[in-house]
Amino acid sequence: MWGKVLRDLTRELDMTIVETRPVKTNKPVLLTGFQTPGMVGVTAVSHMINSLRMSEVAYLRSRFIPTVKLIVGPEFRTLNPFRIYANSTGEVLALINDSPAGSIGLSPFFNDIGRTVVDWFHEKDVRLLVALGSFPVQKKERANLVAYSTDSERLKELTKLGITPLQSGFIGGIVVSIIDECIKRGIPWLMLFAPTRKMGEVDLEAVQMILEGVNKILGLNIDTESLKMARAGRRGLLRSLRRR
Repeated sequence: MWGKVLRDLTRELDMTIVETRPVKTNKPVLLTGFQTPGMVGVTAVSHMINSLRMSEVAYLRSRFIPTVKLIVGPEFRTLNPFRIYANSTGEVLALINDSPAGSIGLSPFFNDIGRTVVDWFHEKDVRLLVALGSFPVQKKERANLVAYSTDSERLKELTKLGITPLQSGFIGGIVVSIIDECIKRGIPWLMLFAPTRKMGEVDLEAVQMILEGVNKILGLNIDTESLKMARAGRRGLLRSLRRR
């Protein structure tokens, strides 16, 4: 019974990408982050959006994905959970997902979301999708950035940059649906993971590491100095608290 209901719902999803302004692209690279320990992927993409002064150009609309309301003084703004940003030249796109429903609430529609957003990527001639995430390590364990792709030549190039190819692991969630759709359409893709020692808070060190890796790979010149300063400020605050 549930299977039939789910199939009926899927047919009625009416998922679409709504462009809030005309989107002109120039064979862009698209970056997205997904929920992993240390909140590394989502935080890194958010920081990149601010650093490159990217503007929101589109969002995913579906009656099964609730919006969020943002209160800013007298303003009552709608915040769409799946948003797409572009830089001024149309060479960099970003997809960010901060859905309040979480992965469990959206899981029946992962494939539909993946299909809808990658249809749009294909239309915009995206040349590479880069998905950012993290993997947990012990406190004293030292680890490099890790990457995975089915493109062996790309992995060889990344190895020259000090990035280690992922040998084994488990990846789930909506990013898998997106990558599956990229494979179907022949869109090149890459997953990049930073080591993290944190779980329930943002790991700024890992965010800095992964963005420095993105800069090496893509030459985007994303600011990471502000992350160094934020980390130094946090360490100073912790030291002062310990002295009290």
